[in-house]
Amino acid sequence: MEPPHSPFGLVGQIARDTGWSVRYILHGVNYPSLMLMWQDCSRHVPSRRKTPAELSREMSARSGSPPKNMSPLEFFMSMDGEE
Repeated sequence: MEPPHSPFGLVGQIARDTGWSVRYILHGVNYPSLMLMWQDCSRHVPSRRKTPAELSREMSARSGSPPKNMSPLEFFMSMDGEE
């Protein structure tokens, strides 16, 4: 999820989420209160992705390292068969 890129996007999202009219948001609510409400609302924060090195260490710990002559496809197929 990406935050709004301008004040117009912010007003549009507040109008969508609260049902308030754009006129009410622009003329009926002061800007500092709007910013405080917006910063306090819940939002989705994606989890951190694991780096390739972390994934590799995790997979090695699960099933040991693959033999040197085994292709990655064969390695993953053998892991699928084990589960």
